[in-house]
Amino acid sequence: MQLIRRESFATITAVATDGSGAQIEPDEAKVTITRDSDGEVIASEQSATVEGALLSYEVAAEDVPRVDLLRVEWEIAMGGKTAAIVHEVGVVGAFVCSLSEIRDAIGNATDAEISDAALAVARAKAEALLEGRCNVAFRPSYMRERRRGDGTDELFVSRPRLLSVRSASIGGQAISLGELAPSISGTITRTTPWPEGVEVEVVYEHGYPAPPDDMREAAIKLARDYAIADPSNYDQRAGRIETAEAVYGFLTTAGAGGAETSIPEVNAVIQAYRHPVIA
Repeated sequence: MQLIRRESFATITAVATDGSGAQIEPDEAKVTITRDSDGEVIASEQSATVEGALLSYEVAAEDVPRVDLLRVEWEIAMGGKTAAIVHEVGVVGAFVCSLSEIRDAIGNATDAEISDAALAVARAKAEALLEGRCNVAFRPSYMRERRRGDGTDELFVSRPRLLSVRSASIGGQAISLGELAPSISGTITRTTPWPEGVEVEVVYEHGYPAPPDDMREAAIKLARDYAIADPSNYDQRAGRIETAEAVYGFLTTAGAGGAETSIPEVNAVIQAYRHPVIA
């Protein structure tokens, strides 16, 4: 999923493909964008830029004031026929690291010219792995989900470190946010019990208010690893054990021995920040 930062203008993109997944070059494209949080349409059948198979549209900063989820619907026309492409774009409070930090980390490790777009892809991949393995967002993020009450005053949701509840309903009826208290552990406490077996829908913000420094460093290292086309990265993968009898050297490999990545420092940070999964 493409991510953009709140309160910032951003270019939303998509690649036009046919039914088999092959890229096509449409004659024109229009886009409609809807915010999930309030249902507001921030672009309605607006003309989009078409460059070969790449579709793009610039979103204004005032259209994404808070973390959110955008539903993006493209209508493409080609040879008198039309087709639709639908996807989602996440609006987050921050990126875990900057593109310039990744570029500085790469330094002279490769002679290849790496574009900002390629660095952004590497960063997104690193952020997704870190947040997925740790089951926690490292920047303010958006979530809408449905649960069922169990008759107690606590409702367990799937993400920890709740920052705020944006809206909530029980059986389709909205309830006052003043009676709700979100927690770091991933529960929303209500002044009266959540009705047992009744569906509850909640929209909330979650994650760290800002990325922790050691997680930012881990994201930089991991994104660097992804961005270099064919890296040796022996410096990052290398480990060393010294005993009274000998010195042993080894290379870490992702998936071997429970290692999440091929970078020991990143694996250590993942272990430090991992949250339990609430079923």
